[in-house]
Amino acid sequence: MKAMRLLARLIIVSWAGFWILFVVGSAFGGGGKADIPSSESLKGILTVVGIFLVCSGAIYFAWRPPLVAGIVSILIGILVTGAYLAISRPTSVLALIALPPLLSGVLFLLLHVTRRPRAA
Repeated sequence: MKAMRLLARLIIVSWAGFWILFVVGSAFGGGGKADIPSSESLKGILTVVGIFLVCSGAIYFAWRPPLVAGIVSILIGILVTGAYLAISRPTSVLALIALPPLLSGVLFLLLHVTRRPRAA
């Protein structure tokens, strides 16, 4: 049981940590083009903030009770899938983007189902 919880947390934290590192790195080292319109710059900032909040939330909820962590992880996986399919069509990359939170969510839900009832 502890191994399943550790694996689920490791998956979600690795996934979220990678995306936080990727987004923050691209925000600070983004190529330096000065001719970007301000509306496009605002979209980029909002995208960075949104991805950062979703990934931070995933890490936060990984330490909540297994039922809550599982539901939130699956919802994050569905949100990421929908956002990715709205802007892009190659589905081969979708497994790398959406599969880790979905897998982690399933592990958390399995952990909740197999958890022994507490003595009264």
